Amino acid sequence: MIRKITVENFFSIGERQELDLSIAENATDLEERFALPNECSTVRIPRVIALFGANASGKTNVIKALSFMQIFISSSFLWPQGEENVLLPFLNEKMKGKSTLLSMEFDLDFDFLGQGKRVPFQYELEICSFGKKILRETLKYRPEKRMRRLFERSGDDIKASSDFNFPKSDPVRGKIRENASVISTLAQFNHKFSQDLLVAFGVFFSNVNFLGKYKFDLAAVTKVYDESLVCFEDLKKNILRFDLGISDINLEKTSVGIRPKFVHEGLDTQMDWEFESQGTQNFYRHHSMLWGSLKTGGVAIIDEFDNDIHPILLPELLRKFQDPELNPLNAQLIFSCHNASLLEHLTKEEVVFTDKNEKGMTEIYRLADVQGVRRDTNLYAKYLMGAFGAIPDIA
Repeated sequence: MIRKITVENFFSIGERQELDLSIAENATDLEERFALPNECSTVRIPRVIALFGANASGKTNVIKALSFMQIFISSSFLWPQGEENVLLPFLNEKMKGKSTLLSMEFDLDFDFLGQGKRVPFQYELEICSFGKKILRETLKYRPEKRMRRLFERSGDDIKASSDFNFPKSDPVRGKIRENASVISTLAQFNHKFSQDLLVAFGVFFSNVNFLGKYKFDLAAVTKVYDESLVCFEDLKKNILRFDLGISDINLEKTSVGIRPKFVHEGLDTQMDWEFESQGTQNFYRHHSMLWGSLKTGGVAIIDEFDNDIHPILLPELLRKFQDPELNPLNAQLIFSCHNASLLEHLTKEEVVFTDKNEKGMTEIYRLADVQGVRRDTNLYAKYLMGAFGAIPDIA
């Protein structure tokens, strides 16, 4: 689970923004929607986080920041040598020359000394303007009672603890490029701790990278369904339950690979992917991420979650994460949307707003931090009235 995010000088986010998702100890939780992220934690975290805001307010950039950190940690060694990280600072004269800062506190299932438990981590990354060089990279974790430093990178200097097992004499130090993560690099050279981290990060699922939405790869998603009968059967069960007019889905081998074929009530011919509605297509692509996170206790990070999905169906998808019986592994769903009616199905701790200030910079704040919001407040009506900000300003 993600506990805290800090972003500075990243696309529309100029001045430092910190989003702490921890919940006040005295906050009531009648429906048990909040989770203890690990067995030693005393701080509760929401299983669902919804980002609301006007168009171009910065919702997607919050999602991008999370996705960039996960991709950088996992894959940056594989990027072409000399290629810059495509990160834009806030483009005014003051911020263009400043570095970009990203940090995240999170919990991962990690096999520390064979104990196999969920462990809190803190990761920080500072990159010079336009992503040309890593200035600082640090990783800490708390396997027991206190936080321990694993490694701290400052320019070309890397200090590592005994837990991380990366001695100064290790020749791999000379292979760490200025635009690649220490973790991503060491994992390629059989560094056990880094390899375990990459396995743990495999439970992060997202439909965006730091450039925007991934180009949808039908073959890749269909491969997931083809290789996991349980996931595929769950897809069909939910499509039937949500009454999309589809009675069955078949995966058929064709000259261009395995393709989904949709059986519709009243039709004598199966329909190909291209002829399905946008809502059906979105559900088909999103379901694998939602199912994957629920089955692994991972994190699903989805931009524009409400696109082309009926507002009556959306609360059902949220409930899969909110309900501890349906989500016993405390998977987390973080998404952006515009459908304000979802506020009727969220508590104030599950809602985050993005808004632009007078400088044109994105500000991020939680609804739980807005004064005067009670448990019985009609969030939907108040938001549309502009009581919380983060709505379009129509002149």
